[in-house]
Amino acid sequence: MSERKERQPLSDREREILALLATGATNQEIARALYISPNTVKVHLRNIYAKLGVMNRSEAILVGLREGIITLPGTDVGGEAPAAVDTPPAIPVGMPHLVHILGVATLVAVVFVALLIAWPRLATRAHTLTVRDTAFSDLTRPRTSVPARRNVPRWVPQSPMVEGRARMAAAVWQGKIYIIGGESDHGVVDAVSVYDPTRGIWSRATSKPTAVSNAQATVIGDRIYVYGGTDATFAPTDVVEVYDPVRDTWDPAGTLPHPLAGYALATWQGKVLLFGGWDGKRYLSSVYMHDPRSDVWDVLSPLPQARAFMAAVVMGDLIYLVGGYDGQVDVADVWVFDVRAALRGDTPWSQGPPLLSPRGGAAGVVVSNALYVIGGGMNVAADGAERYDPVSETWARVKTPFGPNWRHLAAVSVGGDVYAIGGWAGTYMPVTERYRASFRNFIPFGPVNLENP
Repeated sequence: MSERKERQPLSDREREILALLATGATNQEIARALYISPNTVKVHLRNIYAKLGVMNRSEAILVGLREGIITLPGTDVGGEAPAAVDTPPAIPVGMPHLVHILGVATLVAVVFVALLIAWPRLATRAHTLTVRDTAFSDLTRPRTSVPARRNVPRWVPQSPMVEGRARMAAAVWQGKIYIIGGESDHGVVDAVSVYDPTRGIWSRATSKPTAVSNAQATVIGDRIYVYGGTDATFAPTDVVEVYDPVRDTWDPAGTLPHPLAGYALATWQGKVLLFGGWDGKRYLSSVYMHDPRSDVWDVLSPLPQARAFMAAVVMGDLIYLVGGYDGQVDVADVWVFDVRAALRGDTPWSQGPPLLSPRGGAAGVVVSNALYVIGGGMNVAADGAERYDPVSETWARVKTPFGPNWRHLAAVSVGGDVYAIGGWAGTYMPVTERYRASFRNFIPFGPVNLENP
């Protein structure tokens, strides 16, 4: 009989990953637990399968338990058996493997029973695979089905996304909507989806090198810049990456002054301003201005209140920071930032009329000389949307097809219409909705016969 080839041992990291596999953890949960990327987990899994000579997770767990590489928490399955007077004799060297004696089905049954015995401890461990601040992910929240759509005036359903997503960045380039990253049932994603409103078709673009959620995007020239966000481990990152829609490629573009997620972003005359957000430890009031062409960062007058998940919109030289979440409650405050005053060194902040309802995680957009704030509600039942008229300085309620607490969606303006995409409303929403902010009447040219109109 030929001598069996000696197996290459697993590394310490591979043993950690195999142990987490035995708890039923997904790739995303393993990545969060070990502070590595899901792609790195996949690489380790391939190495584990090759070293153990198996094809999948179940086989890897069985071999790991059988050979004592791992031990199920709370059981004696795997590892060295505890010493006991009536311990049965070990299987002598040279006898067939246990899997050949009992059969694969029997061994699977043994492991299944062991998992049931260990379940309380496994559940406790799985509970530790959570995000650092639950305001920055919905993965651990209870799920519901997609809520029934309400038939409301001016809203028209469009082609849905392939997969529900929330907390994504959005930008418009040459009339097409780019949805970048975000969070889905699979965790933080790197996908880039492109919607063509004229054809009603979704397509895929090259994935973002760094998967992020809770990030924002903006168009400068013919490039789309995406700043920071939370990465696959749900930690804020300082990565700045830029997408070229002509070449369909991504490039690095420097870094943020520090890791940042959940901020508000506005673009003014080729400069990008970031307001507030979260650095992994605290909510911030900081204001930064970035010149993408020179990659220079300036620190401007801070927000009067530290908060994240605000809606930010630009109207002339004024930037409206609307609503938000301060780590405990949703807020209705509206702060107005005068960019030119800030650059002169004058006090840039003034307070505008508050929202009718507190809203954190709402989307903001300007269309037809009005400011729309759609959805929101981190811990309050915020329903619908609100429209702000800068002339009368008043807010009015606007009905939406989904709610309450439709939040972390994307909203952009294309051709005078508002497009509201994705979001969270008890589940990750795949929806695409168009709101007709104004109606256009076309009057034919030529003589009109008043007697016979």
